[in-house]
Amino acid sequence: MILFMMNIHAQTLTPGDVIITGMNCKDPDQFCFLITRPINGNEVIYFTDCGWNTPGGFRPGEGLITYTVPASGLSSGTWITYPDDPGFTVKGISGFFGLSTDGDQLYCFTGSMAQPFFISALNLDGNDWAATSANNQTGTRPPINNNLSPAIPEADNAVWDCNLSTGENIYQLTGNPVNWIHSDTRQILPPVCSWRSLSINATDSLSEEIEMKVLLILSTTTETFGYSLDDTPIKINLYTITGLELCSVEPAKESAYLYTLSLPDLNFSLCVLEIITRDSVFRTLIRIP
Repeated sequence: MILFMMNIHAQTLTPGDVIITGMNCKDPDQFCFLITRPINGNEVIYFTDCGWNTPGGFRPGEGLITYTVPASGLSSGTWITYPDDPGFTVKGISGFFGLSTDGDQLYCFTGSMAQPFFISALNLDGNDWAATSANNQTGTRPPINNNLSPAIPEADNAVWDCNLSTGENIYQLTGNPVNWIHSDTRQILPPVCSWRSLSINATDSLSEEIEMKVLLILSTTTETFGYSLDDTPIKINLYTITGLELCSVEPAKESAYLYTLSLPDLNFSLCVLEIITRDSVFRTLIRIP
C-alpha cells in the first residue's frame, strides 16, 4: 500500500503544464483542461476568450476567468472542468466571458492580461488561427508551440479523443486536430478515457502522522519524485497512457529503507508509473521529459 507520494520539485508553470482538452460553446459554456505536471497549491491560472493579436496584445470585449489551484496542489493526470469544479472566478474585460457558437478561442496563461505567459490555447474557429483578432470570434495564435495551440474545424463543441494513440507524446496527440471530436452536439467534459481506469490511487498529500517505512526516490534529469511505501519495491514499470510498455526495471537498494531509480528521459511526456511491491501494485501518472 502506498502511504504518500510527492513531486519534490513542483515549480512555476511552463508551456504545456496545462492543456485545454475540450470546449462546449452551446450554453451553458464549459471547458476542461488536463494537468500534465504537478502544480503547487494556490497557483493562479487565467483563461480568456478575448482574441490575441500578434503584436498588440489581447483585444478587449470579452471576459477573464481566474482559476486558483487548491492549497493541496494538483497532481499529473488531474482533469479540471469549468464551471463544475471549485476555484473559478469570472469577470468582464469591457464585456463578458461567453464562448460563441460562431467560433471562438480560449487562451490559458499566467502573469496578467497586459503581460501574459502562455501555457496553452485552443482555436475552435476553423483549420487555422486568424491573421488578426478582428472581432469576438477571431484571434491569432499565441507565441507557443503549435501542438499546444491546436486549431479545430469550426463547430459548436469539441473534445480531445483521449483513447486514440499512435505512440506519440501527449502534446502531439492533443495538438493534432484529427484526434478531436467536433460537432454541434454537446460533448462530455472531461473526456472519458479508457486509461483513466488504471486503478490510479496516488495522493499528493503528505501527512506528518504517517510513519515512513520505505522511501523510493525516482529521478530524471529534471524531475525527482518521492514515494513512501509500507513494503519493499520489487519492480518499476512505465507505460504510455494507452498501455504500451516503455521500460521495466528493478530499483537499487541504497539501504534498508531507501531505494532509488533513475528513469530514462522519454518522449512520451505523460506516462503511467507502476510500482510493484510484495503485497500490492500502485499506479499513478507522471510526466517524463
